[in-house]
Amino acid sequence: MLNKNIQKHGNEWDVHLPYLLFAYREMPHALTGVSQYQLVYGRLPSGPMTILKKFWTGEREIPISAAHSVEEYLKQLQKKLQDAHEIASENSTKNQERMTSHYNLRSREKSFSVGDEVLIRMPSSTYKLLNTWIGPAKVIKLTRPHSCLVQMEDGNTRELHVNKLRPYISRVDHVGIIFDQDTDFGELHYAPTDKETQPNIYIELNQMPKVLNAQQKCPIKKFVTTI
Repeated sequence: MLNKNIQKHGNEWDVHLPYLLFAYREMPHALTGVSQYQLVYGRLPSGPMTILKKFWTGEREIPISAAHSVEEYLKQLQKKLQDAHEIASENSTKNQERMTSHYNLRSREKSFSVGDEVLIRMPSSTYKLLNTWIGPAKVIKLTRPHSCLVQMEDGNTRELHVNKLRPYISRVDHVGIIFDQDTDFGELHYAPTDKETQPNIYIELNQMPKVLNAQQKCPIKKFVTTI
C-alpha cells in the first residue's frame, strides 16, 4: 500500500499517509477477523462517509452534552474490548490452523529421525533476501508432524519446520579395503581392466573378414590404444 501511495502522490505521499493508515486500521485483519481499530478502542470505526450518512438519515445528531457518565462509558468500553478480544482469539486460532494446513500442503515431504544430522537454512546477516545453510545440527526430538527440535553446534535447541532443514551428508574420510583371502562372503568378482580387454579387441580385429586390409586396420588399432 505504501508503494502505491508513493507512486500515485509522489512527494506528497506523507500528506495522504494518515488516510491510508485509517483505511488500513478499519479493515478486518485476515488472521483475527477484527479490525485493529476495534481491538484498541472496542468499537467499529466511523469514517467520514459513515458519519455523513448518519447525519443525512437522522441516525445521529451532533451531541450537545455527554449522554453517559465517565464510569458507565468505561464499563461499556471494557465490555466491548473483552468481546472483541474473544472474537479475535477464536478467529486467530481457526485461521492459524488454516494457514498451517495451507503451508504444509506446499511443503515437500521430508522425514527425519532422532539422531539425524541436518543443515539449517538461516537468513544471511549480510543480505536479507539471501539464505545460508549452517550446521551440522542434530535432531533430538520430533515435536509435531512437520517440526523437529534441533540441537545447534553451540548446545542451544530450536524447534524448526522441516522446510528449513535438509539432510547433512558428511564427507568420506576412509576407504574400505577388501582382503582377497576372505571367503566368508563368497567368491570375489573383479571388473576387467583395460589391459585385459585390449588383447580381446586385437583378436577380434584380426578375425574380422577380409573386407579391411592391414593398412585399414592400423588406424583402428591406434585408436583403441588411446582409449
